[in-house]
Amino acid sequence: MEIANACCCKIESEDSELSNITTQKRLALQYYNKAIGLLRPQLCNRRPESVRISLVVCIIFIYLEFMQERYEDGYVHFRHGLQLLDLLTPGLSSGSRPFRDCADESLAETLAWLDIQTTLLKTNSSQGHYSRKLPSWHDTEVPTAFRDILHARQSMDRLLFRSYALEEESRQSSCHSATTFDLLGSQKRLRNDLAFWSKTFGAYTKKMWPFIGDQDKVAYSYLPVYHEMAFIIVETSLYPTDESIFDRYTDNFVFILSAIKDILEAMLPVPLAHEASKHCTQRFSYSAQMGLIPPLYYTAMKCRVPILRRQAVELVTTGLHEEGIWDTSLSAQMAREVISLEEKGLCG
Repeated sequence: MEIANACCCKIESEDSELSNITTQKRLALQYYNKAIGLLRPQLCNRRPESVRISLVVCIIFIYLEFMQERYEDGYVHFRHGLQLLDLLTPGLSSGSRPFRDCADESLAETLAWLDIQTTLLKTNSSQGHYSRKLPSWHDTEVPTAFRDILHARQSMDRLLFRSYALEEESRQSSCHSATTFDLLGSQKRLRNDLAFWSKTFGAYTKKMWPFIGDQDKVAYSYLPVYHEMAFIIVETSLYPTDESIFDRYTDNFVFILSAIKDILEAMLPVPLAHEASKHCTQRFSYSAQMGLIPPLYYTAMKCRVPILRRQAVELVTTGLHEEGIWDTSLSAQMAREVISLEEKGLCG
């Protein structure tokens, strides 16, 4: 109840009167303190059940801070969540201890997903370092068939994580031939796994398509977008300092933009051409999942074609608001600044 009350104290608008904002902040802080006070007895006994409760609350706090655009505070809660997870599953950091409970793995994967989001945004967090500790996220086996759309999404999550890990490993590696050989091997395996995932997902979609509704069909359209982004990351990962490498993947960026336009046109109540950039639908108001902003942000940052980059920024501000750690105005502002600097020749 205390957490729910804290959620209700979100500041609604910058136009609110200062006194009202101060009152809301004070009230939110009071509920925060009460919630933390109620958690202290749970943490003292350190039973698995108590730690799980604390970890769930910590994750709620993370998303609450993101919703209020207090990102640094959200990262503080994120780091606390990692500490709680170590209490819940000792030995996880060294990879010597598997999960004791499926609930523990679910909580761990939620934190790992947040870690992956910050990796793409390149914020001051662990940037994927935590996720590498999770044995399940190193699972290289792509299923031969998907049970449902969630199963397909989880498989893509792991492929995306491995793509980021390869990119980061390449960035930090030396030029030794042995290291380069290992990276080439990892890239080849990932390339094959992405191709197999696409084949498996295509077969699953073909089988299920006649039996799903229009809204569910839109959900199916998200995954090929992430597949395309993962493909670009893998193919360019061994060239961390060569931005011109992205010239080869213009068609892939075009696919991402086209697919997202189709998704938005299917989901928004009015055509994109008439959608005001400062408004959003309830469906796109806030989402704990990554949604559409990350691939658009990635396109705006990496694509080498100016008109496509600007289309990506425009789509970010069309019908979208917040997705996980992603905020429309912040993401668009960052992308515009990078584009401007690069076009002026100030970025190497």
